[in-house]
Amino acid sequence: MKRYELPYAQCRPNPETLTELACPVCGALLERYSYTKEEKVKLMLRCSIAENRRGKCKEVAFFEGRDGFWSPKFGEL
Repeated sequence: MKRYELPYAQCRPNPETLTELACPVCGALLERYSYTKEEKVKLMLRCSIAENRRGKCKEVAFFEGRDGFWSPKFGEL
């Protein structure tokens, strides 16, 4: 039996993934997001509003580094 899932744009972020840092473009909170690259689990911060991530905030991505989070466009946090 298939479960109904909300459309991607209507999904709300899990409150446990939200940080206290603001998105540099829209001001919404950044969320922690896990992904796998080259068989390693990595962590990044991104805008918590799904609709904005596909539009005006699509370049908001802070990657985890040795000294905290950094972004190619926005620098270090």
